[in-house]
Amino acid sequence: EDLAARVEGLVGPKGIASFIRELEEKYGENTDKIIMEVIDAILDGKFGDFEGDLEKKIEQALRTAAAIETNAVVSAPIEGIAYVKIKQNKDGSKYLAVYFAGPIRGAGGTASAKIIVFADYIRKKVGLERYKPTEDQIRRYLEERELVHNLMARLQYYPNDEEMRTIVE
Repeated sequence: EDLAARVEGLVGPKGIASFIRELEEKYGENTDKIIMEVIDAILDGKFGDFEGDLEKKIEQALRTAAAIETNAVVSAPIEGIAYVKIKQNKDGSKYLAVYFAGPIRGAGGTASAKIIVFADYIRKKVGLERYKPTEDQIRRYLEERELVHNLMARLQYYPNDEEMRTIVE
């Protein structure tokens, strides 16, 4: 019947529809503010503790955010986000890893990029570090960028080594 009902029906969590409607009354069509409050509410446990599993809670918050961002009319929140994991950097700190599948393209470029921004917001909110690539991983990215550019397709923009390091780090 409306966005809130579609979001709850598509990805949940149960009870989120009435909360989204309250936020729509408060913020109108400012979906970014709605999404941030929904993420906060899910992470703060307003819609359950997800059996104490932080990965499940993060995944729910991210899928719900993606559903709101895409008006709950594409498969991206269900199939585009394969799963999330909390992993460990070489220095022992923990980071958030979000695994995407092909249908994320159904969300469109802007929505896909915003899902990454939402994931970073979630990461910070739950106290996780950023991913810290090793020097070998950075060199691999540099080499792959070169191979893709030379052997497969000319890139519209070809970042130099320093820019590529910044992107990867």
